[in-house]
Amino acid sequence: MTSAVVAKEIETAPDEVKYFFQEQLLSAEIAKITQESLSLRQAYLDAIAK
Repeated sequence: MTSAVVAKEIETAPDEVKYFFQEQLLSAEIAKITQESLSLRQAYLDAIAK
């Protein structure tokens, strides 16, 4: 499992990293960024900031 965030970050990676990532996608799933995941992220960031 990987995420759309990682997929976006890979766009600027060296070619070897892009190739490795593409190979991994053959057996991986990309998790979509949802409002629920963004809310969970924000709750985590708020909790560790205290």
